[in-house]
Amino acid sequence: MPIRPTHRGEHGYGVFHKPDPEKAAIMRFFNASSYEVAAAGCFEDEVTGEYTDIPEVATMRNGVVWGNKDAYHFEKYDMELSPEFRAYAPEHAPGE
Repeated sequence: MPIRPTHRGEHGYGVFHKPDPEKAAIMRFFNASSYEVAAAGCFEDEVTGEYTDIPEVATMRNGVVWGNKDAYHFEKYDMELSPEFRAYAPEHAPGE
């Protein structure tokens, strides 16, 4: 099973408002990503319940899957990331 930034649990998409000390490095990772798979629609903001005007895209490398929906929620709402993804992203982020 691929490593994902977060997963849908019994309470929804993710846990929010968990500031991450590695946020800058993880955002460099997300911002440097090139996405290879696009969905036919825009994704929902899981906090407001409103749909964004951002088309959903994703990619997979080295058994790790992530998308712009993950980046959006991490940047905007400090979404908590899985420990596996937190270990992967900073190691693969470009330098400052």
